[in-house]
Amino acid sequence: MFLRKSDYFSQIQEDNLDTVIEDITGTPTLIFLTDKEAAASVEVQSYLRHRYDVAKIFKPLLSYDNAVTYQPGEWVVDGPVETGIIYTATVETLGNLPTDTNFWKAEDGRNPLMKTYLIDVTLYHVHSRISPRNIKALVMSRRDEAVKWLKMVSKGDISLDLPEITEETPSGGDRITWDSQEKRINSF
Repeated sequence: MFLRKSDYFSQIQEDNLDTVIEDITGTPTLIFLTDKEAAASVEVQSYLRHRYDVAKIFKPLLSYDNAVTYQPGEWVVDGPVETGIIYTATVETLGNLPTDTNFWKAEDGRNPLMKTYLIDVTLYHVHSRISPRNIKALVMSRRDEAVKWLKMVSKGDISLDLPEITEETPSGGDRITWDSQEKRINSF
């Protein structure tokens, strides 16, 4: 997934999050959280998909693999995904450990605004399983603000420093184009 459980702690205390993601036995379950994150991610991406390369923006956090060639700007986790340090490649690299500062920098390459808005929408989805009257006004207003902002991005009112769709970006299908011949003026 794009987010780690610890990412949520900037907006919700851990014990409050654990309470909301409890299963029927009262045990916090990350499966429920990741399911809701997946749904929220699809929702957020739906606003961005026509302008931005969402596959690059919302890449899942993966542990470092020395058999993979990483491009500048790609990120990996050194150690367990949930607790490891996130590194961003500064140059193309293959087989160089993330701790090697000639190829990597200890920096979270994920866009902080995307993280924030995805957390807002995810927390709304997580809270939606409880009674609507019990959903905190803050959770609802943050989700509403996130959707409002995403709609503005979708319309082009806001431009982001994110990877945009290019000709090489795979799309969901072929684009349809049409043309016509020049207008003829016949005089007899």
